[in-house]
Amino acid sequence: MRHLKLAVGVAFVLALVAYANSLYGDFVFDDDSLIRENPLVTEPGRLTEILWSPGQGPTYRAVRTLSYAIDYRLWGGVPVGYHLSNVLYHGLAAVLVFAICQLAGLELWVSSLALIAFVLHPVHTDAVTYISGRRDVLSSVFWLAGFACFLADRRRPSPAWLAGFAACFLLAIFTKEMAVSLPFVCLAYQLTWGRTRPDDHARGPILHVLMLVAAAIYAFYAVKVQHGATIRAVPHGGSYWITLLTMSRAFWHYAWLLLYPVHLLADYSVDSFPLSTGLADPATAVALAAVLAAGLAPFLLARSHPRLAFGLFWHWLTLGPVAQIIPHSEMMAEHYLYLPSVAFCVGAAVLAGALRAIHPRAALAVVLAVSLAYGVRTVQRNEVWQDSYTLWGTTVRDAPRCARAHNNFALALEGQGRLPDADREYRAALAITPDDPCVLNNHGALLVQLGQVPQARRELQAAVDRMPGYPEAQNNLGAVLREQGELAAAERHLRQAIALRPGYRSARSNLALTLRRAGPAHYPEAEQIDRALLAEGPDTSVLNNLGALYLDWNRPADALEAFRRALKESPDSGALHLNMARAHLALGHAPAAEEELLRAAVSDEGPGFTVDCARLALKLGQRDVAARLYQRVRGQVPADPDLEKL
Repeated sequence: MRHLKLAVGVAFVLALVAYANSLYGDFVFDDDSLIRENPLVTEPGRLTEILWSPGQGPTYRAVRTLSYAIDYRLWGGVPVGYHLSNVLYHGLAAVLVFAICQLAGLELWVSSLALIAFVLHPVHTDAVTYISGRRDVLSSVFWLAGFACFLADRRRPSPAWLAGFAACFLLAIFTKEMAVSLPFVCLAYQLTWGRTRPDDHARGPILHVLMLVAAAIYAFYAVKVQHGATIRAVPHGGSYWITLLTMSRAFWHYAWLLLYPVHLLADYSVDSFPLSTGLADPATAVALAAVLAAGLAPFLLARSHPRLAFGLFWHWLTLGPVAQIIPHSEMMAEHYLYLPSVAFCVGAAVLAGALRAIHPRAALAVVLAVSLAYGVRTVQRNEVWQDSYTLWGTTVRDAPRCARAHNNFALALEGQGRLPDADREYRAALAITPDDPCVLNNHGALLVQLGQVPQARRELQAAVDRMPGYPEAQNNLGAVLREQGELAAAERHLRQAIALRPGYRSARSNLALTLRRAGPAHYPEAEQIDRALLAEGPDTSVLNNLGALYLDWNRPADALEAFRRALKESPDSGALHLNMARAHLALGHAPAAEEELLRAAVSDEGPGFTVDCARLALKLGQRDVAARLYQRVRGQVPADPDLEKL
């Protein structure tokens, strides 16, 4: 392949140009849990755990996790490096598309157009611009490399090519399960396009049998042994029939996105792509009939039009693992099209080549116009993925019945401090899915901040009732129960959260606070928890809680030391200065207490905090200071009998 070097240059230049504005995007959606909050990625020396799970075997998507760990060593928590890796992997996938076209005997013009179409197609933004979409990009790189090895072996048989195929297949399936389709596509090539290549040296059926057996073994392992993280116990809509009907519409939606990638969507969950209700719906009936016809087409065309038949086989076989044959969490997603789209891109390139033979100028004009349109749409779509606010705000606008989009947009608004707007979005999500434990938990946590504690407790209790194994809901409910004085119930829920997620920092911190409230008999365990948290890394809030515990425990010197350590991390914290004042007062250091109180009083941390400062001023005998502080917030807080007398 004399032109491979040029193809490499074109692929990477186009990829970097088309995705340049994606490089400065933030971590969004699953990126935090998969990267920043994943100890396998962030902690050194975890290679064995990344690759192998004791008692289970190879871990879930181990190669993807390893790629994140490598990026973390290079870039830390800076997202630009992860985005750059995705773009480079995408460029490499495009090079492999070109190589496959050349190995299959297509003209240089057609191979080049397939590369360009693949690099620029906007539907790929869901896989490339989204850092967590790497599962599809990287898996496809290995899949395409494996198929290239298969084709190369047919031209010049060699054990090296077979070894390369086996290695790529293993890397692909342990990056994402969709790669299990590779042996089936190889067999389809053997029965269609491969029969027309007189220069091919096809191996016997034993090779294909071995490949299919390997795929079957992996599929059994992934479903029955590993219990894939995304597998559902119940099909969407409660039955396979409803799932089948819905997927027939989904397949045609996929085809439309490949042809006209304008109305793209980040989330196709509940009601953003409604479930079919039955064949009485004309659109569903037509879609099912069309899918059956399109599914039969490659078999019928295998002899008369082998290249077309292979293209159809490629599309259907690579979509097969996400066709809900085995129900999994996401009914449909645009990143599922990353590998299937190769067939579309090559087919479009073949059509452009046919047009070029008839009318070269018209073909060039069409290619330039489509490439420009694809590139512009890709750049536009990258902007949507810049951060959680733009991503979910756009999704809510484009799919107002998408409950998950409303929930995630609410989280983004909450992060901006726009609590009433977040409340509105959570309520919109609950109007669509009133029993969703995730939304109930998130809204309950927000209601606590809004002071609507009784409703918060009801929603958090509902979240726990619907999903007892939800550690965040157990933690949030425990924290609410503690503030309501139900310490035994709070402790039970917090210990359950920790049992569900060992090492859960928030739940452990909340448990320490609860044990402190429970009285002196529980102080030693509370201290032990806080010290264990601090051993894992500095934490101002834990130091503050530990200092408060020591004050209750009549250990003011230890309290003072904890507050001093906390102030080194947060020197402007009014709450810490107030606690320092309390510790100095407990030690009899009145001047130092007054000095710390002054530092606390100048900070504006809310009416309740100002009242706490006034109460301490009163204890220090500074009646005038206490009166002035109380007057600042009088009417905004419940009346304090002692301060009212001033």
